[in-house]
Amino acid sequence: MTRAALPGDALSLAGVKSRYMRALYRGYLPAELLKQLHETYYLEQAQGWLKEGRQIEVLETDGAVTGFVMYGADPEEKDCGLILEEAILPVSGSMDKAMLMNAVMRKLKAQYARVHVWTMRDNFRARFLFDNFGFRRDGAQRSMIVEGQTMDVIRLTYAAAQDGTDAADE
Repeated sequence: MTRAALPGDALSLAGVKSRYMRALYRGYLPAELLKQLHETYYLEQAQGWLKEGRQIEVLETDGAVTGFVMYGADPEEKDCGLILEEAILPVSGSMDKAMLMNAVMRKLKAQYARVHVWTMRDNFRARFLFDNFGFRRDGAQRSMIVEGQTMDVIRLTYAAAQDGTDAADE
């Protein structure tokens, strides 16, 4: 099941982000830093997202939050949507991930013809997920600071097909 995040979801969001970060960045970030990334590390950040009214769709499995996607307008290109944060636990199956992404993409496509997401160049799981929803590498790349470490990231873009069909729905 997917739903909009609620004010009481802060601890769950922080827990998902901490587990996701430890799994995703193993080998990219120092082990000592990864040990520090527990739910209390991200709790204040998650509380801030909810207080600011960020658009967050959560994935629930058996009553527990197992993933989330935060999205909104791209601050660099106001006519585009942007997936700001995506964290889905590995215990979530491909159908669960698809359900969450479909919910988010329906909302984004209702407002924007194009949607961007930035991801680590070497994060092949995320790239595969976004590829399945019609996102394609657009050539934009940059370095970002993640937990004090420099990471190379690429931008993927979803654009509605010129003929009016929707690549993500095919």
